[in-house]
Amino acid sequence: MNIDVIYSPSDKQVALVTDGLRSYNRPHLEDIQSEQILFLLREADDVIAGCSGRLFGQWFCIQYLWVDEKLRGTGVGSQLMTATENHIIEKGCKKVLVDTLSFQALPFYKKLGFEERMTLDDYPIPDMKIYFLVKTLDA
Repeated sequence: MNIDVIYSPSDKQVALVTDGLRSYNRPHLEDIQSEQILFLLREADDVIAGCSGRLFGQWFCIQYLWVDEKLRGTGVGSQLMTATENHIIEKGCKKVLVDTLSFQALPFYKKLGFEERMTLDDYPIPDMKIYFLVKTLDA
């Protein structure tokens, strides 16, 4: 046996692993809704904020949330999150999961009603943390 170490692998190379895992998972998860969703907030022709994530059963897992730096603190992020939550509730979602690093958006998520569930210290480097937060949605 040989182990190949590939830095900056292609999508096709990564798919060797993800496709294998999905094949294994399929019999256990085949009836569970799973889809990628992207929400974009626009002003005229410009994208000023966005949220991407995966709907997985009754959960929405936020992968990325971004607001244009000039608009942070103006309510744009809250507006985007409200629209996101309204949409995923219609899709049957009950909870939202997000992670955020210590220099990112912990106060923002807490203001929106997210509860801290777990913290890892020294991630990804010493003196930094990653927080995992959950919000239960009102239907």
